[in-house]
Amino acid sequence: MFYCEWQSMESDHLDREDPSPGKRPADPRQTVAAAIRRWGRVLTFLLMLAVIAGQFGAQHLYLDLFSHFQLQYVACSLILLTVLVGLRSFKWAALASSLLIWTSWLVIPWYLPRHAPPQSDTNLRLMLVNVLQSNTHYEDVVSQIEQVDPDVVVLQEINQTWLDNLQSLSDGRPFNIHVPGGVLRGMAIFSRFPLDDLRSEEFGDRMTPSVIATLTVNETSVSLLATHPWPPSSEFDYRARNKQLEQVGQFMANQPDPRILIGDLNLSMWSPHYEKLISTAGLKNVRRGFGVLPSFPMDSLRLIRVPIDHCLVSRDIAVADCRLGEVMGSDHASLIVDLVIPVAK
Repeated sequence: MFYCEWQSMESDHLDREDPSPGKRPADPRQTVAAAIRRWGRVLTFLLMLAVIAGQFGAQHLYLDLFSHFQLQYVACSLILLTVLVGLRSFKWAALASSLLIWTSWLVIPWYLPRHAPPQSDTNLRLMLVNVLQSNTHYEDVVSQIEQVDPDVVVLQEINQTWLDNLQSLSDGRPFNIHVPGGVLRGMAIFSRFPLDDLRSEEFGDRMTPSVIATLTVNETSVSLLATHPWPPSSEFDYRARNKQLEQVGQFMANQPDPRILIGDLNLSMWSPHYEKLISTAGLKNVRRGFGVLPSFPMDSLRLIRVPIDHCLVSRDIAVADCRLGEVMGSDHASLIVDLVIPVAK
C-alpha cells in the first residue's frame, strides 16, 4: 500500500515537471506578436475606410471631414506598413503600401517646387492672421506682426476691442478698412499700399461679409478679396460654406489679373470643394513647393493639425516664400507670403 501511494505521488510530480506538449503555455512573445498583428490589420482596414471616405467629401459634411487629414494618413500608413512587414503579414502590408502610395501622391507634390524661382525681388509681403476673437494677447499679437513687417496684413475674427488695440498697425500702413461682420466674422486690413474701390460684399446663405479692394503695388492694380466662411459644424453651415466659396470663385474668375484671394477658408487643399474653388477661380495656392504647412488648431496636438488658412493667387504672380508664424493666444498660425507682383505694362 505504501509503495502504491509513493508511486502515485511520484507520477503526479513527474506530470507537473514534464507536461505534455499540448498543455505547454504559449510563448509570451508569440502572444504579443499575434495581438499586434491583429490590431495592425484592424487599423489598416479603418485607415482604408477613412481614406475612401475623404474621396466622397462632396457628398456629405462628415465625409468631407475625412479629406483633411492626408498628412496624418501618410504617417499612419507608413507605420502600419513597417509593423505588418515586420510581422510577415504581407497581404495586409500590401494594402498598407497601397494606402501609403495613394496618400503620398496627394501630399508630396506640396513639397516639390513647381515653378522657377522669381526673377525679380519680392515687392509684396502679405500676412494673414486669425486672432481668435476671445484672445486677449493684444500687445503680443501686434508685436509679432511688426516683427514680420508685412506690407499688407489681413486680420480675421476682429471685434471692436481688437480693433482698438490694433491701431498702432496703421503707423506706416495708412490704408485700412474694418468690416464688423458680427460674431467671429469681423475683418480688418492694414496696408502700406493704396487700397481703392473698398467695399464689403456678402456671399453665400450665411451672408458673411468679405472685403474687396484694388491694391496698387508699384503702379500695378491687384484684385484683392479677403473672406472667412463659417466652419462646417452643421449641415447648414457645410452647405453655406460651399456656396460661399462657389460664389467667391465665380467672382474672382471675373476679376482682372493679378488677383489674390486670402482667408481662413475652413477647408484643406484635399477637399473636393477646394478643388472646385481653384478650378473656377483659376488660382494657385502659394503653399505649392513650400510644404503642407498645417495651420489649425495650434492649441491642440500637432498630430491633428490641418491646413485651412490660404492665400490663392493668379498665375502671373510669382511666390518667393511661404511660411507660418506664431499668433500668441490664437488657435491659428499666421500665414506669411512673399510675392512678386508683375510690373504694369
